[in-house]
Amino acid sequence: MTNEKADWSKAAMTLEITTFTLEEIGSPHASAVLLQHFDSEEGLKSFYWAIPTQAEREQFLLVCAKYRYMVKEGDWVSTVNNESRVVDYLTNSNKLLAIFALIESLSNVKHMEFFDWLKLQGNFPIESKKTLNDLHQLYKVEHGSIKKVMKFFERLSADHQARLCGLLTKHKQPMENIKKLAQFLYDMRSKFAHECKPAVSIHSNDHIQYLSKDLVLVKITIADIMEAFELGLIAHFRERPATPT
Repeated sequence: MTNEKADWSKAAMTLEITTFTLEEIGSPHASAVLLQHFDSEEGLKSFYWAIPTQAEREQFLLVCAKYRYMVKEGDWVSTVNNESRVVDYLTNSNKLLAIFALIESLSNVKHMEFFDWLKLQGNFPIESKKTLNDLHQLYKVEHGSIKKVMKFFERLSADHQARLCGLLTKHKQPMENIKKLAQFLYDMRSKFAHECKPAVSIHSNDHIQYLSKDLVLVKITIADIMEAFELGLIAHFRERPATPT
């Protein structure tokens, strides 16, 4: 998986692959982003060919390519005042956004619109705004993007989950569980996506911010989140059920 036979910067996004096979184009990107988590190149190859179906192998390679260009080796460059420089908190915010988009793209959970979900609940008429808000919160738990994110982080080993939770402390105590940590990171992603509020707390320095009414010490960095994504990606495809013969 080490021979750079083609540049996939366009092919990964447009799928206009005509000259090389998908493995020839995509394998270098898988190596670039995941080889460090395997004992050898052969170990990564064995993992790849153990993915049950061609469609899933294609999905794996596409995710690796997108992750490489948009996160692993991708930086947001500012040209303000004719100066080309990487702005750390902006590049980290964009990387966080891309990571969660890739996580959501991996999910097989079928999307259901809120109104369609409401009809299935049969809770009509809805008597108050509070009731509607409560139902919307329940909908997000059952069908929202955060459910996909939580499931992804739950694939990490127990030790890794505990280490990540220890990087987010409230009253000197680690975050209760990986779901809470995933929610915290997803909320940070959403504030950037919807309010253009940069995720400044995942830089290299410790940062204090509010979680509800509590002060939280944030030690988790974009490097920690990237490592979690890479290991979660491996776990996602390692857990795929084999196709019956």
